[in-house]
Amino acid sequence: DRGTASINRDYVEIQSWNVADQNNNFLINEVTEIPVAISAARYATLNLPCAVTIPTDVKAYTATDGETEVTLSEITDGVIPANTPVILVGDEGTHNFTIDTENTTAAISSALNGTLVPTAVAADASAYILKNGAQGIGMYKITSETDRTIAANKAYMGSTTAASSSNMKVFNFGGI
Repeated sequence: DRGTASINRDYVEIQSWNVADQNNNFLINEVTEIPVAISAARYATLNLPCAVTIPTDVKAYTATDGETEVTLSEITDGVIPANTPVILVGDEGTHNFTIDTENTTAAISSALNGTLVPTAVAADASAYILKNGAQGIGMYKITSETDRTIAANKAYMGSTTAASSSNMKVFNFGGI
């Protein structure tokens, strides 16, 4: 009484129907790229459950946490492994990250935490989000009750329970 599903002869769609209603059709398309928007600030965060190839016009970084700064290390082999939260730098617009189904590289260790679903950060937690704020682009401490949910497939920094005194952490790309 739950219906039946079958794949049509061309193997391009799954059809579902039951006796009462034979008009339930589902179409499943293979996804080979994931579009990622980078704002006019030229920065974004990303965390995906699959490995992806970094577009040539984008750079991806893992992070090391410091009291007042975040040291960024570029991923230079061209692939972000699955479950590796990163900070992206690129021109404003949508960039297509190609899914790399062959890559089985372990996630890269980083001070960033990643989400796969929208994630609420506890009110007493010390967490930082990417923001273009009063002091420029950096990781800003979450302080208001209205911005404590980190969107799906994004990255944030900090412990969800430990306290920290710095309200903003600047980016250090390893130079002066």
